[in-house]
Amino acid sequence: MLSRDRLISLIDAYGGDLQRWPAAERELAEQCLDNYPELLAELKNAQALDSWLSDSQTPAFAGLEARLLAQPLPPRRPGILGWAGHWLMAVTSAGVAQWWRPAVLACIPLMLGLYVGMQLNLDSDANTWLTTDEELYWMALGELVEETP
Repeated sequence: MLSRDRLISLIDAYGGDLQRWPAAERELAEQCLDNYPELLAELKNAQALDSWLSDSQTPAFAGLEARLLAQPLPPRRPGILGWAGHWLMAVTSAGVAQWWRPAVLACIPLMLGLYVGMQLNLDSDANTWLTTDEELYWMALGELVEETP
């Protein structure tokens, strides 16, 4: 037994001609349509739509394929990598490469490193820091002090 919703979905999907319906559900649908008389009106509407669609004529579009194929494609816009590459390796109208653009790009990490380095807080007390010689001296003394009782 098919439900009312399933019958409506079958009518919407396959139309009013029961011969187009799936064979497994066609026999059940014919039996169930007797149980749902309101769906007979839905089936009649689908049959009317099917007949209207089969009677309608599609206009002939002479040369449509040739016209479509003859149309030029819109120009392609380069992506971000293409744009960056063109900007870096730009050549002027006189044929001279603009060498300063890659140089400016290479200086950006240098400038960023200088900026970050200047922002570090290195204002600590200079007396607390030991020189390398003092550290080695205290390390050597530390071993001697630990061995004596």
